[in-house]
Amino acid sequence: MKKKKYIIILIILIICIILYFNKFSFYKDLYEDILLITETTNNKKHSNNKSKEENNNENIKYVFNIKCKDTKLKAVNLSDTIKKETMVNEKIAPGLSGKFSIVLNANQDTKYKVIFNSINIKPKNLRFVNEETKTIVKNLEEFEKLLTGNLKKEETKTITISWYWQYENTQEGNKQDTIDSKNIQNYQFEILAFGESIV
Repeated sequence: MKKKKYIIILIILIICIILYFNKFSFYKDLYEDILLITETTNNKKHSNNKSKEENNNENIKYVFNIKCKDTKLKAVNLSDTIKKETMVNEKIAPGLSGKFSIVLNANQDTKYKVIFNSINIKPKNLRFVNEETKTIVKNLEEFEKLLTGNLKKEETKTITISWYWQYENTQEGNKQDTIDSKNIQNYQFEILAFGESIV
């Protein structure tokens, strides 16, 4: 009888310990979510106080001098396209945005094509905007069909792309943002520019 009593007490004790740690884990996740939202909101307020002239300085340019049958490559860290003081713990996060430009030059009449290659995983709710067409896409690779055309000799073409990672209002979106914020410190990709002579 005593043995059964001890077993029941032991089972109850184990259940209590499991419930305690599950509850602690829930509050820890909740605390991290609140901390992330608070820090990002503060940074967002700070960035809204900047002048338009300062915001224009955030636009980093990646310059390609295209030649016939030539391929140029540049590696990009998305965190480099925003000012460091607007970042949360040195990483991209919901509520942040940025901008970069691709500048193409040609020494002769050239047909160009720009493609992107992701190096690591992109946050799912991060979006890109082609500033010229105002086209919004979920990933940079979707721009590829739009980033092709002709350049005349000595012509310069600038393609400006902005990005934003806004807060999601749905429970599913918030959950995904929390996962991506923990797992993705930065988003890295390559820009490749191809040149082909126009006959």
